[in-house]
Amino acid sequence: MALLVGKPELFGVSDEQIREFYKASWGRPTILAEAQFYSWQFLEPPTAQGRSDDLLVAFDDNAGVIAGVTGVVPRPFNLAGKASQGAELTTWVVADDYRSTGVGALMMNELTKKYDALVAMGVTKFSLPVFLRSGFRIQRAIPRYLRPYNLQAVSEIGAVDPLARKLQQKWTPTAGRANYQVDEDVAAADQIWNRFSQTHHGFARDAEHLAWRYLNHPVFTYRVFTITTGEAQAVVALRIEDAVPGIRILHVVDLFGDDDAIAAAFDFVDDFSVGNDIDIADFFCSSTKVGKHPLAKGWFSALDDQSLRFPHLFHPVTMRDPPTTTLVYWSKENFAEMCDFSGFYVTKSDADFDRPVAKPKDAISA
Repeated sequence: MALLVGKPELFGVSDEQIREFYKASWGRPTILAEAQFYSWQFLEPPTAQGRSDDLLVAFDDNAGVIAGVTGVVPRPFNLAGKASQGAELTTWVVADDYRSTGVGALMMNELTKKYDALVAMGVTKFSLPVFLRSGFRIQRAIPRYLRPYNLQAVSEIGAVDPLARKLQQKWTPTAGRANYQVDEDVAAADQIWNRFSQTHHGFARDAEHLAWRYLNHPVFTYRVFTITTGEAQAVVALRIEDAVPGIRILHVVDLFGDDDAIAAAFDFVDDFSVGNDIDIADFFCSSTKVGKHPLAKGWFSALDDQSLRFPHLFHPVTMRDPPTTTLVYWSKENFAEMCDFSGFYVTKSDADFDRPVAKPKDAISA
């Protein structure tokens, strides 16, 4: 066995072969085996230039077979006030025959040599030791915030205690609400991201990246809004989940900008939800600077408010404790800054945590 690690082109591995590897090795049906989604994920990001060269392949040169694949989406990562060469690790699959061969460590070593900052989410118990031995740190539960609008519907797939009902009654949506204007576009995203990145670190969210991630998504339908209040602006990206019978869920997949506008954007989420018959909204966000706003406005914390428990996996609906996911992170330099979660901005949109699981577009929430 001669295990080598590198770009697919080094071993003559085609995109079709990688999709077939995902199909055979994933253990369940995966949309990564579909050509359209694979193309969007790996060929169409702003940094890809139409090539999947950034995927990392482990190849058994003797047997002439793929031993493992790590899905890599290069994306500028703002850290310590400047852009560095970062990457989202979206998938990591090793064939059964190559487990415990050291292939994971080989791949991780290659990644940490090439990139300055790396982030992955939803890490399995099998891959976690490799991440930790490679210098990554783990946050076992990304903060997740919940805003219920219809507790009866929520109780069909979640758990609602009497205290949650009293707390929802205490919530007053008109208290302290801001006046805001709404534009459904990303025209101001570059300026908004530039200001936000002065106080936060995370993956680039300029207009080009937002257009790729949301407006050009091959399966899901997202809506992206710019919220303006006074001189402050924020960007918010939303997706309605209709795939679970009897309940309508709003995923707030991105929300960043000037502090006053972030607060106003949560008021907009309330107004949008009421106008679109949403039963519950959720928002994953690692930054406490952003997370202070939903807490102050009466959103439930999925980690701390045990009176309301709601799944984060919907295909099938699965209740886990805690109902959120893991985050692993690493940087070559300024690691103390990387570990500062007051300004570490990661949401459901990063590392493709908001990935479809069904194949046909009309079978997936829009």
